[in-house]
Amino acid sequence: MDYKSIIDEILDETFKVIENVYKYQRESKVAQSSLKIDSRIIFPKYSNRKDSKREDRISEQELRFIFVEQLNRYASENGEEIYYSVETPTEKKYVFSKDVDPRVATQDDINNKKGVSARTDLVIYKKDKDEFKRVALIEFKALNPIGRNYEKDFCKLNNEGGKDILKYFIQIVKNYDKGTINSIKDKIKNKGDVIYKCYCLDKCDYIKEI
Repeated sequence: MDYKSIIDEILDETFKVIENVYKYQRESKVAQSSLKIDSRIIFPKYSNRKDSKREDRISEQELRFIFVEQLNRYASENGEEIYYSVETPTEKKYVFSKDVDPRVATQDDINNKKGVSARTDLVIYKKDKDEFKRVALIEFKALNPIGRNYEKDFCKLNNEGGKDILKYFIQIVKNYDKGTINSIKDKIKNKGDVIYKCYCLDKCDYIKEI
């Protein structure tokens, strides 16, 4: 089974759905649509605090839930035995302290006795006889957080599993300009073999410049 093609197809559908959710299913602004949105999730709103930077709360949770919905839909429509787990404990233990830069973490840092299991946002499995085998690791991200948030995820992805396991870092942003692109490029330059995809909600498309 070509899991990369399957995941890429699910991602394309995920972004189509999240685009329509953003247009028509926001707590801050309900819009009428004749479209079938294919998700009941909504973007919630922040309270009316003076320090709120944006009215709509855009997070990785909406992205992850919609991806899972589309994964289940794909599996049902195609009769595929695809399974998944969320917030999955990593197989290795990590020390993500202020003294350890995830970009240059050594094997001693990763397997440190004082380390703890981290979490992977979503793991996809195939059923092989009497066991489940991991075929893909996925991290989700929203907006453009500080670099360390990227670095920890890339460290986990690049040190978990073997070369046969697909590794994805999936991101959504509300909008972007040249500064945003340069900022993200700098933060993902050490992504290794991780497949990176970023989608812009306002422009309804992948950011192809990254």
